[in-house]
Amino acid sequence: MKFVIAMTRICNYGYVFCQSIAKNMDEIENRLITFTQAAYILGYKNYRSVLRLIKEGHLREYVIPNTKRRRLYLHEVMKVAVPESSTQS
Repeated sequence: MKFVIAMTRICNYGYVFCQSIAKNMDEIENRLITFTQAAYILGYKNYRSVLRLIKEGHLREYVIPNTKRRRLYLHEVMKVAVPESSTQS
């Protein structure tokens, strides 16, 4: 359920890769996203927190051939994401 919410938030944020929302995890296995997109999914304010996760070994970056651009696999970011806990008093 959290996955659906995250994808909806990304779509509302205006990223091109959400023009067709993935129906299941198989469709997003090979989808690459930017560090900024990953930060948004994980609830961080900017991409520097994603760089820290890469440095600590929680995420792995991939370089697109013939460019200097670095990306992350969406399914790997979703594995790192932890659902928000709802605590009621």
